[in-house]
Amino acid sequence: MTDDDLDRRLRAADPLPDLPALRPDRLDQLLEDTVTSTAPQTHRRPRALLLAGAAAAVVAVGGERSG
Repeated sequence: MTDDDLDRRLRAADPLPDLPALRPDRLDQLLEDTVTSTAPQTHRRPRALLLAGAAAAVVAVGGERSG
């Protein structure tokens, strides 16, 4: 599978393809908040939601770099 194939598959699976990409400063802040958070998790999120979020982040970052 090539990078282009993976990109097409991720875009096809994106549940919100019309959602605009996050501004780079907002993405940086969310990542920083996630990494430095010391609050304990009170519940577990479904794995599918986490995977969808990761795929959306990859598409957002990949789209920003290519466009």
